[in-house]
Amino acid sequence: MIFIKKSKHLNEGFQTRGRKRGVPTLNLFARSETPKNFVVPLSSLTNKGFTLIEVIITLFLLFVGISGSFLLIYRLLTMSEINNSRLIAANLAQEGVEIVKNIRDSNWIEEIDWDAGLENDGDYEVAYDSVGLDLCSATCFTDHDINNLWPLNIHPASNFYDYVSDGSEIETKFKRMITISHPGDCDDNCVKATVAVYWQDRWGDFEFIIEEDIYNWDY
Repeated sequence: MIFIKKSKHLNEGFQTRGRKRGVPTLNLFARSETPKNFVVPLSSLTNKGFTLIEVIITLFLLFVGISGSFLLIYRLLTMSEINNSRLIAANLAQEGVEIVKNIRDSNWIEEIDWDAGLENDGDYEVAYDSVGLDLCSATCFTDHDINNLWPLNIHPASNFYDYVSDGSEIETKFKRMITISHPGDCDDNCVKATVAVYWQDRWGDFEFIIEEDIYNWDY
């Protein structure tokens, strides 16, 4: 039996002889090892680009965000226009009450019956400079139809509202009606003035109503 023992000089001998003969060095007993710092790039393990589902989801989220922004802007503009119209209507309604009070005050100054011009119940259309109440026609407010009322005009030079048509007026969407009634609980020493302002626009039909009891100064 023959035993072969690897000599530690065997590899060196191959290397030495290889160098002498000009042959590249061959290490028969060298071990192959994987580099310890070898890292596989993550990008090589993932699929590059977006899938169709990802694109659809992204577009949907963008659509929802943009639509919500436009809806918010639309609502803000709508509320701004409605509030502006409501403010004008409130001022016109208050002006109607002041017109009735002015008639009462003028009567007192002239020392005539305090309710002269206010003694009859009814519906009236009155401008800011009226000295009395102009009774509506019998059909001015039939069946709560505001189309039977005259629209108020505004004059750019004065910014006053009235019913005058002189060529410079701008017809507005506002219509006003003053209703005079006698409650009967103040011994004919008061009248109830109900002023209603109506208007129509693209947002719908609106109204603003003020009620106030107007008393005799001597009551």
